[in-house]
Amino acid sequence: MKVLELPFQNKDNLFSAYLKGNSDVGSLFDYNPFENESYIDRWKDLQERTFPRTALYNHLTSYHQSLPAESKTFDNIEKLKDPKSTVVVTGQQAGLLTGPLYTIHKCLSTILFAQEKERQLGTPVVPVFWIAGEDHDFDEINHIHIPIDGQLKKYKLNLYEGMRSVSHIEVDEDLLFPWAEEVIRSFGETEHTQKLKDLIQKAIKESDTLTGFFAYLMVALYSDFGLVILDSHHPDLRRIETPFFESMIRKNEKIDEAFQNGLANVNNLGHASPIESEEGSAHLFIEERDTRVLLIRENSSFRGKNNECLYNEEELLNIAQTTPSRLSNNVITRPLMQELLLPTLAFVGGPGEINYWSALKPVFHAFDMKMPPVLPRLSLVLLDRYTQKTIEEKELDPVQVVFNGVLDEKDKWLADNTDYDLDEEIGHVLEVFKKGHDNLGKTAHDIDRGLDRLTEKNWSIIEDQILFLKQKMEKSIYQRHEVELKKFDHIQMHLLPDDQPQERILNVFYFINQIGFEFISELATQYYLWNGNPKAIKL
Repeated sequence: MKVLELPFQNKDNLFSAYLKGNSDVGSLFDYNPFENESYIDRWKDLQERTFPRTALYNHLTSYHQSLPAESKTFDNIEKLKDPKSTVVVTGQQAGLLTGPLYTIHKCLSTILFAQEKERQLGTPVVPVFWIAGEDHDFDEINHIHIPIDGQLKKYKLNLYEGMRSVSHIEVDEDLLFPWAEEVIRSFGETEHTQKLKDLIQKAIKESDTLTGFFAYLMVALYSDFGLVILDSHHPDLRRIETPFFESMIRKNEKIDEAFQNGLANVNNLGHASPIESEEGSAHLFIEERDTRVLLIRENSSFRGKNNECLYNEEELLNIAQTTPSRLSNNVITRPLMQELLLPTLAFVGGPGEINYWSALKPVFHAFDMKMPPVLPRLSLVLLDRYTQKTIEEKELDPVQVVFNGVLDEKDKWLADNTDYDLDEEIGHVLEVFKKGHDNLGKTAHDIDRGLDRLTEKNWSIIEDQILFLKQKMEKSIYQRHEVELKKFDHIQMHLLPDDQPQERILNVFYFINQIGFEFISELATQYYLWNGNPKAIKL
């Protein structure tokens, strides 16, 4: 395995300015995440605050009993009782089979950065993955994509659609087992397939909910590194959060005012609003009849966005005290809840998260807290051996291939290896035929104006037939060079599938099936620069 540092792809956006250390954008945050002094200062700031450490220890110890956690994870949970300990935290909703690769990149970043800071500070630092179990956008996570023969295939689990938190969606083995079987079969049989299949089947059997299924796999992949999993919508955790929900309810108007100020600060720097919010949003959800409902604040009352419910402040406070599991955070108050609950040394986020965190500094200050250092996660591009070999064989520039794909190179190769210029020849034929047909159309018009529509339809049929012939000729040429052209298709599907970055589309188990589980551990032994630049990994 080898790590190749790729050049920074500068764009005219807030995230690029953040990575470059732009002072204006930096002013939207409390700490510079690229300076070691920031973490010393942050640690000192955290020592002046208190956290529900004992309650967290008890809950997390119990929660991990049902997961394949090793001793290192329980050792890390034990560390949380130490008042000097801190956490590096990242998060994501619970995707199927862990979701896209960037979820794995977040975990790797959190584990490695926690290890680094523990060495530097000389105090315990625990890696925590915060599962956003309250999220209800199941359409966003109900599928994975697999590259097959140069094509990207989507495998969707038709389990549930609606406004229900993922942590409440139960595992339906009759649907999940066949779906997983089909996905694994699509990977192709290798020496690693059976072990992968055994893990996924066991995870399904041992899990009650989709969040539990996700947590099981994440712990299994990172058990050697002591990753601690936190399901934000677990009812036991919600009980710990009761006083924090009460504060959010009492200070609700203040939270929204602070958020609007944060948006204005971003806009004043010339950047678009990183996140939209309902007017008068309470930035809290409540469960009503098994449905997650956004609350809107009206004077001293809170109503459902579509008038599903109505509560005054005292009634909502009573819910926070008696049934806090009915409440959940939105994208604005979730970071706030994380900050109140955990002694966060650093938050690890992707470009989208850093964009919306840029508006949250006033929200943290409204609670007399600083925003934690926000560290850009690692962004990795996995190069399997066949892709590496093909890049070298075709003498392609790896950097250009990673960022731009190979479609232009494929067209050039095909043009260099065929004696026909179909675009030019077909274009010439269409031009000649069109000219003749236009003259014929004029004659038809002179004879009978009622023939105009028929003339147009007639040309459309002729044009379609010529283009159909071109399509057939192109297919024949492709088939003649199919072996070589599929090499380009493989690169494109593995590095820029569907014209999207690899990390946003492909799934980690596709690679595990090829090269085994060991590559997860090997990734964690590499040296990475914390600069936000993408890195190519030669597997």
